[in-house]
Amino acid sequence: DSVASRGLGDVYKRQVFLLVGYQAARILPTIRSRTSQIALPTPSWDEALGWLSRNQVSQPEVILRAAGGAPVKALEWLDGNQLDIHNDIAGALAKGLSGALSPVDASKKLATFDIPVVFGVVLQWLQRAIKMNCAGLKDDLEVVGILAQLLPVHLYSLLDTVQGRLAQLNAGSNPNKVLALSLIHI
Repeated sequence: DSVASRGLGDVYKRQVFLLVGYQAARILPTIRSRTSQIALPTPSWDEALGWLSRNQVSQPEVILRAAGGAPVKALEWLDGNQLDIHNDIAGALAKGLSGALSPVDASKKLATFDIPVVFGVVLQWLQRAIKMNCAGLKDDLEVVGILAQLLPVHLYSLLDTVQGRLAQLNAGSNPNKVLALSLIHI
């Protein structure tokens, strides 16, 4: 952080640093104060559907909904069978949250997937649940509906917890232990 801060302080004419992130509030204030923010929203639902259709995606609505409205991610998912994985993770987590599976059994089922992928989609679902909860929006994914029943403060706490667990994974922690701790927190 201090290297970036010093680098921003010593900017020469015509020198540009491009910082890309989706949570500007988490950038250090000393760095944020030396930057200009340019918001690049995701395209509208209709624009995204049109783009996917032009790229010859079958069932663009299904894949776009699963990818959280992000058309590029939806297109990437088609390459790696991610939609099936997404649906399997959603089913296991929904069963665990609703009590149809015990936390231990839900953890075992989720542990069969790539753990960073599990945390990535859970982050996405928490963000969707916050939107549902705060803006009164609807979401047809069962696990998002279950999460949206929680208070917003709890959803934000879970969001921070999952982001922290992802950081632990990136630092080399045992993925199964990190997953088990996360399910206990939920």
